Amino acid sequence: METYNEESSIGLLMKHPNGGGLVSETATVDESVYVADSAIVYSGIIKGKTNIESDARIYGKVEISGTTSIKWGTFINGNDESGFKIENCLVHGNFHGQGNFKNQVLICKDYNVTSL
Repeated sequence: METYNEESSIGLLMKHPNGGGLVSETATVDESVYVADSAIVYSGIIKGKTNIESDARIYGKVEISGTTSIKWGTFINGNDESGFKIENCLVHGNFHGQGNFKNQVLICKDYNVTSL
């Protein structure tokens, strides 16, 4: 990844080779993941065919995988100590979750979401 001249509170940000979005040195993002040029991944593990669209922000202890689509402007906060996993989901809105989410559509507006 190309180093970018911006330092966040949690480390150096680098341009992701697939889409050009920014990824912190503390995050793990596979090259197969698309990170739009205005998206930022501050932490977490992102893998598979995940698509992170414009202006999305990902923080905290979260694992995202499969064919998950993180829609434009989505804010994901996995700061709960246990974190959470998202797999094969469509996510849009301000998402503060707990648990594991698989094969779901998660449309959130400032809600805390717990899987069933």
